[in-house]
Amino acid sequence: GKIAGKDLSAAQVKELLTNGQTGTIRGFTSKAKKKFDACLVLKKNEAGVPQIQFDFENVEAKKLKNVVCPLCGGAVVVTPFGYACENYKREAEDGCTFAIGKIASVKLKEAQVKELLTRGKTDVIEGFVAKTGMKFHAPLKLTEDGRVAFDFPEKQPPEDTNVNCPKCGIPLKRSQWYYECSCGYRLRYHVAQVT
Repeated sequence: GKIAGKDLSAAQVKELLTNGQTGTIRGFTSKAKKKFDACLVLKKNEAGVPQIQFDFENVEAKKLKNVVCPLCGGAVVVTPFGYACENYKREAEDGCTFAIGKIASVKLKEAQVKELLTRGKTDVIEGFVAKTGMKFHAPLKLTEDGRVAFDFPEKQPPEDTNVNCPKCGIPLKRSQWYYECSCGYRLRYHVAQVT
């Protein structure tokens, strides 16, 4: 039969009828067209008629294949907020603390998390949003202590220019974002997105 857009296999139906419940079944579709995972249980209603119900408490977390936690070597699982080690315990001393949630407003895709955990870095990911509200693109890297960080290229040293400082007359230097002077004068060289 079909439940919530999911065709059950003969083995799943047999398990439900024999044990009164199934293991985790992935790929149900809600009325709002969102995918979800659940176990099924056979329970009797008030009239004593058996009914199939969803059981969300015993759902086994989906494990990412071919990757392990960089801190403890445990499996990495999908969580409601992103990804975490199967041994994750935020404040317990005996638990693992590895977890990846939204990063600068971007929820990472499974392929990006796998790339990060296998290669130690990702390709450039688009759509990050800085605290200032500006969007930016950057690769991510895994630090030696297992944290996820942006992998920005090293800043170039400021370059000399032929433009004199209007405040003190010394030639300005051009840094990544500004024309600047040792006297403290600084002028952004992108104005209204014109260089």
